[in-house]
Amino acid sequence: MLELLTLILFLVVIGLMIWGPIERAIIGGVGVVLMIIIGIITPYEAFELVDWNILAILVGLWIVSSYLINAKMPEALISAVLKRTKSLNAVIFALIFSAGIVTMFVDNVLVVLLFCPIMLTICKTLKVDPLLPTVMTGLAANFMGVGLMLGDITPQMLHTIAGMEFMDFVVFHGKPGSFFVLITTFIIMLFIYSKRILKFDYKGDFRSMLTSIAEISSENRKLLKVSLFFFIIIIVLMALRKVLEVPLGAIAFSGALVMACVIELLHRTGKLKEAPTFAEVLGGLEWRAVLYYAFLFVLVGCIEKAGYIRAIAEGLQPFLLNLQVGVPLLYWVSASVASVVQFDAYNLTMFRTLADLGLTTGLNVWPYFWSVAWAATLASNATIVSAPALYVTWTLIEKEGYKLTTKAFHSITVKFALITLVINFIITFLWSQL
Repeated sequence: MLELLTLILFLVVIGLMIWGPIERAIIGGVGVVLMIIIGIITPYEAFELVDWNILAILVGLWIVSSYLINAKMPEALISAVLKRTKSLNAVIFALIFSAGIVTMFVDNVLVVLLFCPIMLTICKTLKVDPLLPTVMTGLAANFMGVGLMLGDITPQMLHTIAGMEFMDFVVFHGKPGSFFVLITTFIIMLFIYSKRILKFDYKGDFRSMLTSIAEISSENRKLLKVSLFFFIIIIVLMALRKVLEVPLGAIAFSGALVMACVIELLHRTGKLKEAPTFAEVLGGLEWRAVLYYAFLFVLVGCIEKAGYIRAIAEGLQPFLLNLQVGVPLLYWVSASVASVVQFDAYNLTMFRTLADLGLTTGLNVWPYFWSVAWAATLASNATIVSAPALYVTWTLIEKEGYKLTTKAFHSITVKFALITLVINFIITFLWSQL
């Protein structure tokens, strides 16, 4: 009875978080309190269910990105893009494509924090509707995270549980690896959407308008050099996490604090006069997003504790003996689950189940590992409760003063996720038969 009540409460809370009648962090917090009241978890368990490592990554990278934005990083990137493109449509396309490529190397939330402000700045300056290009940037940032072993939590799970190494994401057992599968899906998707994305018929001189906002003072250039230096150091250290044996959250957060300390000292000594104070940086962070995902981790943990994720994994086992049946079934079940919950808990449980299945039956479970990883990643683009990158995209658009509706936002994301999943499923099924 308690498990059923947990499921009902979870579905109601998730539905309200997607709908957003009031602030979503408040809805999530109330949901967690109700989970504690009905007895599915204790307050101590709620605290333990929060993935503090991921939250440390988010906060650390937000601090880094805040300094980069204050150092006019968006303006510098706009200037660089303008030198290499001749039309507004090419600028829009280049930024969306770049967001998808960069996310293979760094956390997708950081990609959103760097690229979405650029897109919003362009749209606001030229007075064009920012919704589609900005949301597409967020979707691209969440797309290629499993392309290599650096970009997301999922490939690191594959490394830990399945033993996959860096080059397995490029070439796997003599077949094209995850990089080629996802980049093919990404290019096909951008081609399909190109007519919708690249439809800005701007009649004014967009280059001169954007060039004027892309001007950077000498003081900002100094801050940008310092910020980029620390940004590169942090990214390199995150890439070397396995060698260092330090959690990503510790690297990102401690690196951000060291960066803040150095910039604060340089600011106080007058060497970086235009640098923001640390108080200003903290004041600009999206703390409601931190709370939102802390509560979401607890809610997903409640479902996992109630046994529903394990039940899904065990229920699928008999169907996995046949690849032609198992791959489609596991792919679409994974997509369905990942479209409405933050999918780390599901992936972790499913990967462990698959590893056990391979050991006990001798079955070739590699196609299943990949189908879960690809389906869950792409399906997370459906709703803002699935991917932190999309929620941050939402908050950035609202922060610029644009009014968003759940219907308008999800009319883009759900359609994008469905089309992407169909395209990738065809590729995945053919790939599994090689």
